[in-house]
Amino acid sequence: VRGTTMPQGLGMHPPANGVATARYNIGGHFRTLTGAVAINDSGAGKAQTPVVFAVKGDGRVLWESKPTTSNHRQPFAADLSGIHRLELELRCPGNNKDAHAVWC
Repeated sequence: VRGTTMPQGLGMHPPANGVATARYNIGGHFRTLTGAVAINDSGAGKAQTPVVFAVKGDGRVLWESKPTTSNHRQPFAADLSGIHRLELELRCPGNNKDAHAVWC
């Protein structure tokens, strides 16, 4: 948030056929958010349902991943100029078994 990398990342485990969301009030103070997303490969097995990561700002989609079941990192960059409410969203359109998702 302060222009530095968050080494531990943010893990999310979405409900089956549902959405997990982390919300942050950033008050329009930041310009960009960069990082990568992936499925954590330390789970009991491979994610069975593709999940989709999304970065939202004030309710609109700023970036969205390709559906993934792998630990292959997908980098992202989102323009946060003028954004007051940041949302990191993970959608799981089916069985969530082993969908341990990570924002890093």
